[in-house]
Amino acid sequence: MAAILTADTIKAMDVRSIWSTLTGRKGPSLARARVDVPELAAARLQVSTAETLVIVDIDVITADAVREAAENARPLLLTAGRRDAAPGTAATTGTAVYLLPVSKTTLPVHDPKKGWLIPLSDQERRAVAEKLTGPGECEISERLAFVVD
Repeated sequence: MAAILTADTIKAMDVRSIWSTLTGRKGPSLARARVDVPELAAARLQVSTAETLVIVDIDVITADAVREAAENARPLLLTAGRRDAAPGTAATTGTAVYLLPVSKTTLPVHDPKKGWLIPLSDQERRAVAEKLTGPGECEISERLAFVVD
């Protein structure tokens, strides 16, 4: 069914929204970085993938901060290594992981300049709060897991 677009509706939409409306795209969108995210320097931070699963390897102290941010639906930027670039961007020798609470399904993204953008749905935030309680492996969803050392 085609959407009806009026002049007022179009004025209130950005190009991406208009394109999605016209093409009927209903799939998940990609995560987007925010600049107002509190930053935590992690003692251990590595990210790897296994097909569609993003695996974040962190230390126990960082895991506590991630769990607290998830419980309170707050975004968190984890960083490790040297960061020579401007705020909100990761240097080539550093790692950055944005954990972003979202209300609709969005996909994780690896941006070469900003780092990993990992959205956390309500269900994933609850799982982080319940399961990320200490050292070990913790699968949060079919697309996200943590390893705490």
